[in-house]
Amino acid sequence: TDIAPNLRLLVDEMAEDANATGRIDPGLPDAPVLSHIDVDAFAILARNLIENALKHSAPEEPVSVTLSADGVLHVANAGLVVPPELLVRLSEPYERGHTQAGGTGLGLAIAKAIAAGTGGTIALTSPRPGRNDGFEATFRVGGPT
Repeated sequence: TDIAPNLRLLVDEMAEDANATGRIDPGLPDAPVLSHIDVDAFAILARNLIENALKHSAPEEPVSVTLSADGVLHVANAGLVVPPELLVRLSEPYERGHTQAGGTGLGLAIAKAIAAGTGGTIALTSPRPGRNDGFEATFRVGGPT
């Protein structure tokens, strides 16, 4: 299935939200991105990663959402660097880190469970690559499921 149109639709929908207006910077390919992941599972995973980035980013900075031709999704945001000892726990259920933002701490845990269930992986990086601030979540699609 081509997951690019689904991600494009999701990003467009989320960008219409008052809290996200002008904050999502998409880098989505025009060419098909074929994957064996269920499109609904991919949409849930991507929504959780994007919502997390919007919630925990500096409000004046955009959230970058890119999808490569080989099916690698990157969601990155500006903000404080997450210490390494916290970064390794952030995808555990109910782990919220040091934040004033609302939420239950389940978004990254759900994304991680979906990734694992589809043979994919999620890597969390802070600071984001090429910067001295922020956070990036990278989802790599697994093989056939």
